[in-house]
Amino acid sequence: MDAICFRALGAILIFGNLIRALVFDFDGLILDTEEPVYRSWLEVYAAHGEELPFERWVQIVGSTTAGFHPQHHLEERLGRPLPQEVLDRRISRRTELVLANALLPGVVQHLDAAHELGLKLGVASSSTADWVRGHLLRLGILDRPCAPLLVVNGVDDTVFPVADQRLLVARGAPVEGRFLPGGHMGDDPAIAPAIADWVAAR
Repeated sequence: MDAICFRALGAILIFGNLIRALVFDFDGLILDTEEPVYRSWLEVYAAHGEELPFERWVQIVGSTTAGFHPQHHLEERLGRPLPQEVLDRRISRRTELVLANALLPGVVQHLDAAHELGLKLGVASSSTADWVRGHLLRLGILDRPCAPLLVVNGVDDTVFPVADQRLLVARGAPVEGRFLPGGHMGDDPAIAPAIADWVAAR
């Protein structure tokens, strides 16, 4: 465990009597899902003799493809659309790389420290409940104590259709949803209080 993890665990131990719960973001904190997406597109670009501009790529990390779309950019460079089989292989490659990843360093230690202090634990994500739940189960996190899931999003999101998320929330437990005005992740000031209220109620 690195120095940052030690300092974070120390803070949990020191302020454990003031902190009631820890809510973990999923993509990039519990599991690295960004690099597999990047590497899968990097391989597609290389196979077509092109370079994926990293300075453009970082504009969409953790966001949408509104500022830079890797597929459209490559198709513009090639002057033709990419075959569907290339796109399908890229998605399969991304999935392969994600499934090869383990928990990021420090996650288990933080969970153990929080559990010993009696803190409530949760996961917040703008990804679909199936995506998060599947990986939490695969990684052994969902079987640990206190791993509820809250799906938070804007009702006008074009990245993850809200209708799909509502179905996911209705199907399973312990899944709850908070759908507020706005696009991806919403832009309503009620988002933070909604998350806080959910944490406090558990």
